[in-house]
Amino acid sequence: MKNKSLTPIIVFIVIIIFVVAIIYNINRINKEAENSTIDKNSSIQDITLESNKINIYLFWGNGCEHCKELFSFFEEIAPEYSKYYNIYAFEVWNNEENGQLMDEFGEILNDDTKKRSVPYFIIGDKSYSGYSASLDEEIKNTIIEKYNNKDNINKFEDIINKN
Repeated sequence: MKNKSLTPIIVFIVIIIFVVAIIYNINRINKEAENSTIDKNSSIQDITLESNKINIYLFWGNGCEHCKELFSFFEEIAPEYSKYYNIYAFEVWNNEENGQLMDEFGEILNDDTKKRSVPYFIIGDKSYSGYSASLDEEIKNTIIEKYNNKDNINKFEDIINKN
């Protein structure tokens, strides 16, 4: 009889632990979003074509771990590198317009975005598909290179201006 009376208590405790874990994770995710300096919901109207900065176009998917890691990387380097660039981030898994925008940008670079994975991102006129920390130095070098050369910084001007 004692085992039967403990079962509801154990189930109740497990449910409480589960609920607390969910609340903790929601608070953690919200705190990360509040501390972010990157607007993850850019629109084409947000894009500016400044001659003193390059643009980074970041196409990402909600729930993608590699995308989350890339955002963290950009947050980490922002104090030193953000003076060189503007980041425009477009969620593509749940936003068809942003998916079409990614295809248009990819077309200009001769990238078949249908065969690319997110994050798909463009620095100046150089594109990347996917992310791992092994790219960190290359990304920082590309930012500086594109900033210094100012080559093709407005390569997407026609797409931006038509929208």
